[in-house]
Amino acid sequence: MFNSYYSIVIGTFFSSISFAQVGIGTSTPTSDLEIVSKTTLGPGEFNGIIIPKVAVLPTPTTGQKGLILYLESGTDSEGFYFFNGSSFQNLSDNAINTPAFYKIGTFVPATNTTENVQREGNINIGGSLSTGKLNIEIESTDPVATRTALRIDNSNVSTSFTATYAIYSENTSSTTGNKYGIKNDVSSDGIGDHIGIENKVYDSGSATTSLTGINNDVGTTNGTSSINYGLRSEIGSANSRGTNYAIYAYAQHGTTTTDPSYSGYFRGDRFAIRNEEDSDGYEMPTLSGTAGQVLTIDGTGVANWEDLEANKSIVRGHLGTLWQSSTGSSNPGDYLKIPFDHDPIDTKNEFDTTTNRFTAAQTGYYMVSIQVSSNDFDGDSTHGLAIYKGVSLVSLDLKQHTNFGSTSQDRINRSLTDIIHLNAGEFLEFRFNDNFATFDGSSEKNYFTIYQL
Repeated sequence: MFNSYYSIVIGTFFSSISFAQVGIGTSTPTSDLEIVSKTTLGPGEFNGIIIPKVAVLPTPTTGQKGLILYLESGTDSEGFYFFNGSSFQNLSDNAINTPAFYKIGTFVPATNTTENVQREGNINIGGSLSTGKLNIEIESTDPVATRTALRIDNSNVSTSFTATYAIYSENTSSTTGNKYGIKNDVSSDGIGDHIGIENKVYDSGSATTSLTGINNDVGTTNGTSSINYGLRSEIGSANSRGTNYAIYAYAQHGTTTTDPSYSGYFRGDRFAIRNEEDSDGYEMPTLSGTAGQVLTIDGTGVANWEDLEANKSIVRGHLGTLWQSSTGSSNPGDYLKIPFDHDPIDTKNEFDTTTNRFTAAQTGYYMVSIQVSSNDFDGDSTHGLAIYKGVSLVSLDLKQHTNFGSTSQDRINRSLTDIIHLNAGEFLEFRFNDNFATFDGSSEKNYFTIYQL
C-alpha cells in the first residue's frame, strides 16, 4: 500500500510541471523536495533514497552539472560520484577519509588551518622532485619574479630569555656514510658572483650584545687515527686563475675606541704555515718569547724563540798542552794544523777538539781572531800563521824572525783578525809553520776567537 502511495505521488510530481515545494511523507515540505522517514518499517523496507546505479560513468555536458549517481563497477573506484560540469568527483567514504594531512600523532583528518598536521609521504612544492621529505622547486617555466625557493622569517615577539631559531636542523641518522648538517651546492650557471653562504648579523645597540657571524662547535674528537677540522676551506685547482684566498679576514676598528680588532686569533698547541703542496713550510711556536729573543729556524721547518746572543756562534779555544811544530816550509800549503784542544766557550758546539776544526752551523759572516806566542826561539827564519777555509787559504801573517840571543824578545808572535763568510757546513782551520818552535798550553798566549756577526 505504501509503495503504491509513493508511486502515485512521484508519478504525479514528475508528470506535471509545478513550481510548488514537494513533500514525501509530509504535507508541509520546507524545501523544494523534502522526504521524511517513516517511523515504522515493514519487512524489507528502509528509510533513505537509492541513487541510480551505473556500471560506467556517463559523459554528460555542462547542462547536467550537479548530477549524482552511484558507480557499482568499472575502471574507477566504486562509490558515489557527482558531476561538477567538467568531470566526476568521487564522494565515497574512502575518498573522504583519506585526507592529505592528519592531526599530529593521529589518523584523524585535519579540518582547519590552525591544527598541527602531519603526513607520511614526501611533499613537493613547485615541481616533481620526491627525493626529500620536503622538496621545493622553482622551475624554468615559473615567472621570473619568483626568485626565492624558500624564505623563513621568525618574527617571534617574546622578550623571554629563550633562544629563537629561523632554522633548527638535526641529523640523528646512523648511517655509515658521511653525515651532513647542511650541504649547499651552487651551480656554475650565471655570470654574477657566486656565493655559497651569505650571513649578515646586526647589532642590537646594546652594550652587552655579542655578535658571532658563524659559531661552529665540533665537540670532543675521539678517533685516534682521525683528522678533524673545526673549519676547512679549499679553493681553486691546478687550472685556477685570479687571486684566491682560502681565508680572507678583515677586522675594522672604530676610530673612537681603543678596543682591539684581530684579523686572526688562533689558540692551540701548534701553529703551522705550509706551502700549496704541503711539502714545506714552518711550524711556529705557540709560546711568547722573552724580551730580546729572536725567532729562529732549526733547518727542519721548526721555529723557536732564542736569545739573540745564544743564537750566534761564539767560540774561544786554546792550546791545552805543549805543542811543537816540525816543519820549516815557507809554503802555506805545508803549514801544520794547530791542535787547539780546549774550547771552554762554544755556544753551539761547532768546534771539534779532535779534528781541530770549526764547522759553521749557519750561513753568515764571522769575525775570526787568532794569536800564538812561542817559547824562546834561537834562530833566524821565516814564520807564518794562516787561516784556512776548507783547503783554501783566506788569511796569512808571514814575516822574518830575528834572533836576539835567547831572550824574551826571541819569541815568535803572530796574530790575525779577519771577517770570513761561511756557508752552513763549511769549516775553518788554523795553521802555522816554523822550525821546531814550541808553544805552551796557555789560554793567555795561544788562543783563537770566533764570533758570528
